[in-house]
Amino acid sequence: MKGKTGKFILSVAAYLVLSMVMVSLWHFAFFKDHYESISIVRSEPLMQLGLVTMILQGCVLAFLYPVYSRHAKGSSVGKGLTFGLLMGIFLGTYLSLAEAGKYMVPSVWEWIAVEGSLSMIQFALVGVALGFINSTTEPAT
Repeated sequence: MKGKTGKFILSVAAYLVLSMVMVSLWHFAFFKDHYESISIVRSEPLMQLGLVTMILQGCVLAFLYPVYSRHAKGSSVGKGLTFGLLMGIFLGTYLSLAEAGKYMVPSVWEWIAVEGSLSMIQFALVGVALGFINSTTEPAT
């Protein structure tokens, strides 16, 4: 895909794929016991709400990254990583800090570590992907 629209669509798709993989592994494999120990978690998640959330977040990130990238210095990967980490901090602080303060989680520090790690890893990967997708260098044909 070429052009702004193609990069936008690829950016949203990259966010969706990377987020689904990370969140699925995190919630249903790596930290399944952690999430099952939380009394406010549904036994059967409403996956459609998560998907809508990720589509909206992906669209926002796909819109914001080119704006950020025009003003940032460095390589495509470096700019993407920095952007991803900034977005991870922005969105992840709610998940890791505010939710720990609102909900009766079994261990506040475990919650912060698990949710904070997920946010930073997920958004670092997404940022690098956005850097590659939105690189101004066209591949040789």
